[in-house]
Amino acid sequence: MFYVHDIIQQLFLWQNYHLHAFVTKFGKDGRPAQTVVDPAQWEEEYADTRGCESLDEHKTRLSDVFSEKKRIMYVYDFGDGWEHEIRLVRIIEDADIPAPVCESMNGDAPPEDCGGPHGFAEMQRILKNPNDPQYDEWYKWYQGAHTLKKTIQWINSDLRRRYLAGAWDLYYRFISSDDE
Repeated sequence: MFYVHDIIQQLFLWQNYHLHAFVTKFGKDGRPAQTVVDPAQWEEEYADTRGCESLDEHKTRLSDVFSEKKRIMYVYDFGDGWEHEIRLVRIIEDADIPAPVCESMNGDAPPEDCGGPHGFAEMQRILKNPNDPQYDEWYKWYQGAHTLKKTIQWINSDLRRRYLAGAWDLYYRFISSDDE
């Protein structure tokens, strides 16, 4: 959806190595009923086996997704199983520049390919104990994979800079009301 995937990749310092999807509707059984995906990344056979409606993220507007609800799920790296809730906090109609803004964050982003939520928790446990036999190996890997600490001010400055530079326009076509 627009450049939301790219923004999340930037916030987490991930490299877009894996498939992703936005789950916008769930069925009564709790399984995804509608997803928004990049069709160029998905093999048709795999998308068909998901058993849900798939929309093209290049043609789906945030206003369409958030018209009925205030939360969606971003799923990345299906092997590691990252699931992130995205909440619409507010729309600022009179923003001087309509750039995305990160409202809050909690801790550092997990490095890509660390094994998902369970692997990340295990890595954190090991890195808290320099006496752990796996400490040196994990410390070296973590430093190579994730060296930049970000403040919320830095994140918002970077989002604004990238938005003004049109960085995401390299990957996604912005949909205006004139395109419809």
